Amino acid sequence: MLYPPRPESRVIKTDLTGLENRGWIGQLKMNGTSSLTETTSSGSLTYTRHLEPHKAWDPNSSTSLPKLLSYGSGFLWVYELLHSKVSGGPKDTLYIHDILLYPNEDLFGSTYEERHKLLCEILQPKPMEKGILMITPKLWVAENLVSELEDTFNTLSKPWHEGLVVKNPKGKLGRCSNPTHGSSWAVKCRKPTANYSN
Repeated sequence: MLYPPRPESRVIKTDLTGLENRGWIGQLKMNGTSSLTETTSSGSLTYTRHLEPHKAWDPNSSTSLPKLLSYGSGFLWVYELLHSKVSGGPKDTLYIHDILLYPNEDLFGSTYEERHKLLCEILQPKPMEKGILMITPKLWVAENLVSELEDTFNTLSKPWHEGLVVKNPKGKLGRCSNPTHGSSWAVKCRKPTANYSN
């Protein structure tokens, strides 16, 4: 099993414009559970970023996951599960932002730009709202934001929006064999909360 690439480094909002000027892109950071689903010819396996089963969500009774499984075997999808972390927030909603395996090949060494393009070619999402492309009402794809990242950060208001993840689109995927592999090309910028402040 593989770990999802995830940013360990943090930046503050005044760093966002500098990263934008270097060609980095932003994506909404959701207050969810980092998750992966691998599809095989014999079924599927879904787990958290800790390589553990979900505790508050049952993939077998999900109404959003079957659509993702319908794309066939040989995929490894990476997404934030929005379900139980925010009171009144989305339930059973998958916010897809990466793909690690494509039928008959792994994507190690590919750039984030290449993988996001592949995601959109496969899933064919449509615009929903700023930062979110929609496949179904509960199956979303992260939209790449290329400008006004600090302004976007300042206007985030929904309780399930934690901030932004900023990614180097030319950054290459590592082997994902431990929790920090493959994440040097991304940083996170979180909204201040009672437990965290910029």
